[in-house]
Amino acid sequence: MAKKEAPSDLIGKFRIALLETLKKNESIENVLDLLPEVRQQWKELEPALKSFVSKDYVESQVRNFAQYSLTDEGSLLDLIISGKITVDQNSKPQIVEGEQTRDLTQDELNTYTKEIQNNVIEVTGTPHTIKFTRNYDKKVRNTLKLFNEQLRDKIVNKNDIKAALKTISQTKMDLTKEADLTQISVKRGKQFIQFTAVDPVSLTNDMLRSGEWNSVPLKQKNFTIPSELPLQGKLHPLVEMRSQFRRILLNLGFTEMFTRRYVESSFWNFDTLFQPQAHPCRDQHDTFFVAHGGDIQEQIQDGIPESFQGFALANNMASSELINRVRSAHEQGGEVAGGSIGLRYKWNPLEAQKLIMRTHTTAISTHTLATLNSGLQRIWNEQGNGDEWTHQEGGIQIKEQQQKNEHKWERGRLAKFFSIDRVFRNETLDRTHLAEFHQLEGFVVGEGLHVGHLMGIIAEFFAQIGLTEIRFQPTYNPYTEPSLEIYAVHPVLQKEIEIGNSGVFREEVMIPLGLPKGVRAIAWGLSLERPAMIQTRLQEISELIGHRVDMRWVESSALKLLHK
Repeated sequence: MAKKEAPSDLIGKFRIALLETLKKNESIENVLDLLPEVRQQWKELEPALKSFVSKDYVESQVRNFAQYSLTDEGSLLDLIISGKITVDQNSKPQIVEGEQTRDLTQDELNTYTKEIQNNVIEVTGTPHTIKFTRNYDKKVRNTLKLFNEQLRDKIVNKNDIKAALKTISQTKMDLTKEADLTQISVKRGKQFIQFTAVDPVSLTNDMLRSGEWNSVPLKQKNFTIPSELPLQGKLHPLVEMRSQFRRILLNLGFTEMFTRRYVESSFWNFDTLFQPQAHPCRDQHDTFFVAHGGDIQEQIQDGIPESFQGFALANNMASSELINRVRSAHEQGGEVAGGSIGLRYKWNPLEAQKLIMRTHTTAISTHTLATLNSGLQRIWNEQGNGDEWTHQEGGIQIKEQQQKNEHKWERGRLAKFFSIDRVFRNETLDRTHLAEFHQLEGFVVGEGLHVGHLMGIIAEFFAQIGLTEIRFQPTYNPYTEPSLEIYAVHPVLQKEIEIGNSGVFREEVMIPLGLPKGVRAIAWGLSLERPAMIQTRLQEISELIGHRVDMRWVESSALKLLHK
């Protein structure tokens, strides 16, 4: 047996033969006949030819030719049809060849016996004759007639004889066999001039120094095609929407609040917002509670546990003065609650100390409001220039002036703040709800603000993203009065949908936080997930956030807010 060549050697030999032949002739009728070993080892050489075709060195065309002949079974049955097999008086079959007869060979006899056993043929009558059984007579005769008319001694294209092959196959008998005569023609391609006996190589510094570059084929460079962009990160669509909302609010003059406080005290999340400690939203079925460790020593001083005071100060929560004002607003109201009667129950500081996963970013807003005027007192300016606020530090009253590192609240001044971050609710998970979501909240604080200002700034905010048909509907919130739900006609959905909630902070919230009477805050909020799902037309929130997010969708998405 001849030693089989290594694939690399065979491919090199095939390449040179192909190159030299095409230099002399424009085409090759059948590349399988190019070298003796090509047909036998075509599986190793076929990828090489495909590579040459992909580089436009050559063009190729495959024609699936075949030659068909009868099997031993088919040949025997064909002889029976032509009457060339006879049976003597002893039932011994013989083949008639011209004027003579001969006995069947052993292979022919085996086939003959098999056909009788399979009830394809039978021997009957006197003298004995061979004929087909009823089940096979028409089937065999039609099949062999079709073969003799269309296939015998012919080289045919398989695509041209599909109907004949189908008919033959339906007999479910092994009457014919196929010899594959596939033909692969090859001709010069558009880049044949670059086709060489060896693959071109990339130019290197060493080749330039040694002069080797002048004796080897070099790869052609195309400096006109765009280069491939490097792999790069992609913002999640929800982060893109957050960035767009953030840009709008910054352009409207708002200041972003510090929000990285997922774990919050019930004091800031509920109590400063004038929500009673028995309110249903403070139950475990609506809120995630967090254990902060250690037993609380109930050593009461002025009604406030010492441990609560220390915990509050250590976490930059609140001063004892602020805690007492909030307690008074809840228990009896009065001046600290804007003249209201309060909520009329015994306020429990231990309940306020409980840690939770914040349920809304309004807790950040109350932090900011308290910081905005922490320790500021309203005094009358004897100069007659109106009301000014002063900051008291270390017992020394410092009049606030417009100087570096100092604060002044001038009459008519507005302060605008916003936050966008995650909040957490102990809700039932379903196709549109998770236990956490992103909340956008904005508020404006100043003197004399009312619901008209609120409606105006909300209309301006949503106009920035193309929502101009705004409608307000009264609602109830524990810490705002009046309170309004916000609706808009969405141009994508072509219907009115609820897009947010809003209201004017109650005096029972503002005054305990240290803000003077008459200073009001107007606020509104909305979630990010719902507008994101509307814009992306996603049906389940798990496709936007979570394990079912398609990273290919994230890479290709370009989520944009609506525009004017």
